Amino acid sequence: MSLLAEIAQVQADISHHTKVLDGLKKRLAVLSETLHSTTAAAPASARSFSTETLPTEILSEIFSRSIPAEPNAHRPDTAPILASVCRRWRSILLDTPAFWVPVGLVPRPAGSGFRHAANRMITFAQNAGKLPINLLLCADLSSNPLTNDDREYFLAVLRRHAGRIGVLRMEVLLEDLGALEGPLDGAEWERLEKLTIVLEDMADHEEELDDGSLGCFATAPKLRSVWLEILPPSAIKLPWSDLENFRGTYYTVSGAKHALRLAPNLISAYLSICPEEARVPADVRLVHPRLQKLELYEEWDDDETHESRAVDYFSFPVLQTLVIGGDSDTSLQSEQRSIGAFLAPMADSLQQLTLDKIWPSNSLPYLPLETMHSITELRITTPLRVTFAFDFFSEMGASGVFMRALRHLEMRIQETNKFTTTYSALGHVMPAAVRAVLWRNRDREGVAAIEVLKLVSTGYRDMVYRFEEEDVRVEGLRELKRRGVDVYVGTDTVRIV
Repeated sequence: MSLLAEIAQVQADISHHTKVLDGLKKRLAVLSETLHSTTAAAPASARSFSTETLPTEILSEIFSRSIPAEPNAHRPDTAPILASVCRRWRSILLDTPAFWVPVGLVPRPAGSGFRHAANRMITFAQNAGKLPINLLLCADLSSNPLTNDDREYFLAVLRRHAGRIGVLRMEVLLEDLGALEGPLDGAEWERLEKLTIVLEDMADHEEELDDGSLGCFATAPKLRSVWLEILPPSAIKLPWSDLENFRGTYYTVSGAKHALRLAPNLISAYLSICPEEARVPADVRLVHPRLQKLELYEEWDDDETHESRAVDYFSFPVLQTLVIGGDSDTSLQSEQRSIGAFLAPMADSLQQLTLDKIWPSNSLPYLPLETMHSITELRITTPLRVTFAFDFFSEMGASGVFMRALRHLEMRIQETNKFTTTYSALGHVMPAAVRAVLWRNRDREGVAAIEVLKLVSTGYRDMVYRFEEEDVRVEGLRELKRRGVDVYVGTDTVRIV
């Protein structure tokens, strides 16, 4: 074929395909218009996409996002409802044991509520296969004698399936503990790893609890994590020496001390404590030799004045992470002695310190920060006065040994009426912070560079300074970022700079 003939053939092909393409475009436009008009005319209920065409793996993903990951008292029936839609859905759900792991049992005392809950337990346990169950139990087990038979059946089913439960959370009344003790005697909790007991009506009933009144969990071999809300440690028998994590809320000092004595191998703990120095000598500190992580919150009655803090009663010489908070409205007369004596034993071990927003800010000047050489992360969410922030950054920018391991620093700055929308406390502190961090980060031997700096104002965006791009303070922050510092300056909800 000559060159001219080949060119002519190509041109003819182009013309042909162009006509075909134009025809397809017209056809597409007609079909699209038809679809649009049909959809617009159809009722809203008919406009959904048919799930029958979805692949099994997509449906499974949808189910996984619909079923609560944790047992839910308000939505306990999600998996059975989905399984009742059609055979295909039921097959997918039954082929995925993980969907049946979270079990929420909230039996109604009236009627056949306990029997229904027991049957749910059996169904979920069967469908969960070999996986351990995550069980939430919210029940009134001690009332309505008309349901005794159903309640006994329910407790028998719970006892029979005790070995299947890996996580158990019970939200019960005080008298329910006694109702559990007999029927659950001898239950084998061989897979139980985490136990939570929340008492709903503990006020003024402590004297009704006998030591070790609940003993059915005493031989759980894998139990490592326990949360007791209000329930004192003396009221329950546990494998205390095996515990690694403990959470005790609304405890007296005596109760917290008792729990820590019982559990000498704890690694982490959360304690909310009500000081009771009238009954407990403050000069007798409990020393826990292994605790590495602690969240400690102090609770007081509003009408009481206390001479001591909860920290006066404890010592944790190898603590690595500490979050501490308290009631800022409480009158305290021993701030300096308390916080200094508490932090001193952990000066060489503490790496992360958080002073929560309810920690009294008037105790901050007494923090022995100059001796805390091991702290790498310091978070102060308590609103700070400008004077304290200035003193802190002045010390950081002048001393080569001040918190020499510190890499991560967060501070909350208190906005006051002294500052206006054109001159905020935050803007006042910024230059001091920039100078201190730049000085510290100049390859000083034996001093860690600041990698994260977060300054947060307690005000709203409209009540704090609107920094201009050419502001020298903004340029200082830019210089920090150029040197690799992760900088945040703003409020809780929005970055200002």
